[in-house]
Amino acid sequence: MKNSFSVIIPLYNKEREIEATIRSVLAQRLQPLEIVVVNDGSTDRSAEVVRAISSPLIRLIDQPNAGECAARNRAISEARGEYVALVDADDQWEEGFLEEINSLINDYPDCGLYCTSFQVISNEGVFRAPCPEERGVVQNFFRDSAHRYIAIHRSAEVVRAISSPLIRLIDQPNAGECAARNRAISEARGEYVALVDADDQWEEGFLEEINSLINDYPDCGLYCTSFQVISNEGVFRAPCPEERGVVQNFFRDSAHRYIAIPSASAMPRRIFDEIGGFPEGMKIAGDLYMWIKLARKYRVSFSPKPLVRYLKEASNRSASIYTPEKTAYSFETLYDPAAPIDEREFVARAALGKALILCAKGDTEAARRAIETFSFTKTYRRTLHKVQVLNRLPVRWRQPLLNLYNRLAWRIAKKGL
Repeated sequence: MKNSFSVIIPLYNKEREIEATIRSVLAQRLQPLEIVVVNDGSTDRSAEVVRAISSPLIRLIDQPNAGECAARNRAISEARGEYVALVDADDQWEEGFLEEINSLINDYPDCGLYCTSFQVISNEGVFRAPCPEERGVVQNFFRDSAHRYIAIHRSAEVVRAISSPLIRLIDQPNAGECAARNRAISEARGEYVALVDADDQWEEGFLEEINSLINDYPDCGLYCTSFQVISNEGVFRAPCPEERGVVQNFFRDSAHRYIAIPSASAMPRRIFDEIGGFPEGMKIAGDLYMWIKLARKYRVSFSPKPLVRYLKEASNRSASIYTPEKTAYSFETLYDPAAPIDEREFVARAALGKALILCAKGDTEAARRAIETFSFTKTYRRTLHKVQVLNRLPVRWRQPLLNLYNRLAWRIAKKGL
């Protein structure tokens, strides 16, 4: 018996992935009744990509951003099929997926959840996920999910599926990356905290090297290592210092090299009580804001060992998903005109880099303020000129031109993370 399926897709800022997802649904041997896509306030071209796909099966519903669960619930409430089939906007089905789900329903009609195995696509290759080997009714979902995947569709569920006594998963309403980082730090029990973004990876010796730095240089407030950049073009060593030890002048030595990125950094837990946390509400360059506060009071140590993998092409990088900030923090207020020139130049770097992104998103006034405050820079004149030129152009031209420039900068000189 052929059952009717409504395919449910919550969509937020997945313009690179959503077309492949939908086309994998349209390629099903067993066609669905409809594909319900809820655009959850995307700020990129995700909705336009969906609209460009010509199919009578697709229904695109727009709503203000309310989160993945709300978008999924909205899609389900609009569904017309007898069954709903979930797929995230960056995943894809093999052409026989709905056919097998339909077969499971016919074979086991009294179940409330029907699932299949899946493959994991990573930079290292394609891997079969650890799932049960038997087809049929799962005897004990809770027990049998302990070390194997039976059902997935959300990031938090993936974390919960990893069996380790070391993991503590804390849920909170969306408040931004800085707020999430501060919450995790406030819950931390260790003497030191080590940061890693959810789309980056450590090499197995990372914490060992950080521990060695702490033992060698115990009075520092920030410990960092070099890292590699994983992109579609390959693996590249980031431009970092070559010397191991205490950085002589963090602001000066960061001018054209990376010393600190969040995923390659650790610091004493106590310093957050002294200088405060990350700037909540700031969506771009919150890490640089923190490094400035920290480097004003503490020394920084660095290891040139490349012990972190930074995924350049990861979805939802902060610059790609930017929405207007609501925050009391800014580089203009952090800036101290009486500070040494190296510090003032570093603040200018952070502020103008952020202004470039805001300008491309249409925030002409924010870019103007940055130009006015940081026009003194000599080290970052090129960035200043880019902001000045971009800010004079029509808004609709800015993002495409900046994207083109960034692509060329990466291809030619591997600059622009």
